[in-house]
Amino acid sequence: MLWLSCSLGNDDEIITYHTIVNGTIIDEETKLPIEDVKVDLDLTFSLFYSRFKGRAYTNNSGKFNFEDYYTPGEKEFFASYNLDIDKKGYYGKSDYGGGIIKGQENDITIELTPWPTEFHTIATGRFLESGTEKPIENINFYFLRNVSSPAVWDTAMVTQSDNNGYFKVEDHYTRKPEEEYPKYALKFHIDGYDMTHNILNISANQKIHYNDQHLKPL
Repeated sequence: MLWLSCSLGNDDEIITYHTIVNGTIIDEETKLPIEDVKVDLDLTFSLFYSRFKGRAYTNNSGKFNFEDYYTPGEKEFFASYNLDIDKKGYYGKSDYGGGIIKGQENDITIELTPWPTEFHTIATGRFLESGTEKPIENINFYFLRNVSSPAVWDTAMVTQSDNNGYFKVEDHYTRKPEEEYPKYALKFHIDGYDMTHNILNISANQKIHYNDQHLKPL
């Protein structure tokens, strides 16, 4: 246990916790170390309150290190250390506290799951006219994909709703290593209807069906 204490001479004792985190981050699939992962250390007191304590980046062996001294204030003895971990090409981790004990030297290994390379995204649904419940034919749909930052939206597919108001958009995509995790948006338009809300955001690698959507005629 790494902690220091001193007495105020009146039965009150001040405790300072000395915490060390020696971490290694590896690829979940290959078990190889991951370089240049951003790791933030936070001292968390509640769901809504934490203190930023430092930032580190992993070296070519996937290793990072933190050392912190913490003297609790009033009602702060339940504080815990957590990590926020981020690396392009991997699913990050937020508020990760596994294996970190306050006041001790902690040796931890963290596995990150790589993003997939192949994506297959589908969205289907039907549009009806508000009030009459009639299907709306020939709505123009633009299935947009973004894999860059700042965003540059490419058109993955263009289609129209059929005579029953149904539509389907689909995209197969192979992500390049330098690209961001794909984001999709479905933009639609037809004359004679209120187009105030005409964009649907869609998660990549999902098959989503939108229950009956309604458009209000002008």
